[in-house]
Amino acid sequence: MDVSDSEVIALGNKSFLSALPLDLLGEIVLHLPCSLYKSARTVSRSWHETLNHECQWERLCRLQWPGVTQITSHSWRKFALQGGGDLLGACLLHHLQNKALASGVQPPAVMTNGAVNHNSKDGWSSLHYACRLGFKDVVSKLLDARAHVELRDDQHGYTPLMVAATHGREEICSLLLKRGASKEPINNYSKTAAHCALSWGHSELSRILWKSA
Repeated sequence: MDVSDSEVIALGNKSFLSALPLDLLGEIVLHLPCSLYKSARTVSRSWHETLNHECQWERLCRLQWPGVTQITSHSWRKFALQGGGDLLGACLLHHLQNKALASGVQPPAVMTNGAVNHNSKDGWSSLHYACRLGFKDVVSKLLDARAHVELRDDQHGYTPLMVAATHGREEICSLLLKRGASKEPINNYSKTAAHCALSWGHSELSRILWKSA
C-alpha cells in the first residue's frame, strides 16, 4: 500500500501510534521506503528519538540496499541521507562507462557494496558493463543488491549472460547461471548466449553453455 508523507505525519499524531512501545514503532517504520522514513522522523519528538539511532539507520540501509557491507561516510544515517545505494549505483555506472572501459581498472569495493543497478541511455546496466569487463566481484555484488539478471539492452536485446559469453567470460557466465540467469533467451538477432560465444570464437564456452542448457 502506498502511503504519502502527509499520511505518515497524520498517522504519527494518532494517539494509538503514540502509545506503541518505541521498539515496536521502530520495527513498523523500518518497512517504509526511505523517503517516508525520513519524514516519519519529523513527526514527533518520540519518533525522532526512536528512529534516529544509528542501529535503526543501519537496519534501514540493509533492508533498502541489500548487499551493502561498507559505507563511504562515517555513519549509516549520513550514508542514507546522501543517497545510499542509489548514489553508489550512479557512481558505479559512470566509472564502468568511462574509466573502466578506458583502463580496465576495477571500481573500489566501497562503490559496489549495495550499489543500485543503474542503466545508461541505451539500456546497458552496470551489470552489463561489469560482465563485459570481466569484473566478477562487481557482478557478484550487483546480484547481491538484487540486480535484474535478465535485463536486455535497448539496442540489441543482450542480457548480461550474452555479454559475458560474447567476451569469453567463463567464470562470470558460471556465476550468472548459478544466480538464476537463463540460457534460453534470444537477442534481437535470434541468438542465445551460446550462439554469442560461438560467433566470437569462444567455442569451449559455447559448448559449456550448450551442455548446461
